[in-house]
Amino acid sequence: MSTHEPQHTEELRIMRPAHVFKRVGLSAETIRQLELRDEFPRRVQLALRSTGWIESEIEAWLRERIAKRDEERAQGIERINRQIRGIAASNRQRKPARFGAAA
Repeated sequence: MSTHEPQHTEELRIMRPAHVFKRVGLSAETIRQLELRDEFPRRVQLALRSTGWIESEIEAWLRERIAKRDEERAQGIERINRQIRGIAASNRQRKPARFGAAA
């Protein structure tokens, strides 16, 4: 048996499947599909019938999802603000309607 020394200073922690499913709120099948598309961290083979994920990779994946959500929200707010500015500008350019004027 060989010894493996970690290459980083942080302690590596392995998350077992049930914990990962609970932590990210996704089913085993959904995670498998995301893994196949390289959209989720790859699992580590621990033994013949045992796998897990590196905790820091799962946490990083969650942080990426949150950042993406926040970025999309900011873009949506900016899009709405542009629309409001465009409506306001077009309203300023229109001449006020005269009431009672003959057509």
